[in-house]
Amino acid sequence: MFLVLVLSHGLSPYMTWQAEYTSSQVASLFDKIDGQLIGLELAGMARVNEDHMTIDQLEGLFYKIADEFAPIAGPVERTGHDLSAGVRQIKGQVLKEEVLYTLALNNGYNPDGSAGYETYVLVSAAAESMSASKEAKVRQELSDFLKNYTSDLRLASLYRGRIGQKLDTRSMISKGEQIFKALGGRIIEGIEEGQLVSRTGYSSLIENSLFIGEEKININVGLRYNEYEDATYLWLGTPVIFTSY
Repeated sequence: MFLVLVLSHGLSPYMTWQAEYTSSQVASLFDKIDGQLIGLELAGMARVNEDHMTIDQLEGLFYKIADEFAPIAGPVERTGHDLSAGVRQIKGQVLKEEVLYTLALNNGYNPDGSAGYETYVLVSAAAESMSASKEAKVRQELSDFLKNYTSDLRLASLYRGRIGQKLDTRSMISKGEQIFKALGGRIIEGIEEGQLVSRTGYSSLIENSLFIGEEKININVGLRYNEYEDATYLWLGTPVIFTSY
């Protein structure tokens, strides 16, 4: 359930879901639009329960879940409190087979606005680069772990790139369109705001998807110029970019 480029010349061939070579193929795509792949993050989430949990209860559950996955590496952070109307979170890192994962438990109101609470586990692994075998292994670890909590497994991938020059809005739009063309996708909506360009769309070649209203989406591309570094940064997320940019 991750993006891979079919071996090609130029940007015309499409990407498809496959289990190997994702990073190297996305790096090839970024290279063809004068960019460089500088990082990737693989992530997933699952609902654990539908209970209100105090911060202490949530922390106890965090240690139980972490113990089932991998040894905790470093301090554990607590956010929120029992009387808070917002989300309570326990967050830390675990180390498994030389890969550092971020593990978080969030408890709060049901996100669809209905009555009741929910607890979600979120787990991710980030790196500047991964070999094909390590990337496949990380995906499998995420999948095996989250299958303990859901049968409707949804993983996401995020690739970060850098173009070593300033791009104006028109050029950023063009780069985004080239990425969508390479993925066999169509753009559904877009945003241009200051030095940011974002495009969201859909490709039938990608299985994992979300709905925005009645529209199905599974590709999210963002570009932003950083004036301090005089460089343009690029994000490619499937089905969405799941971090601020």
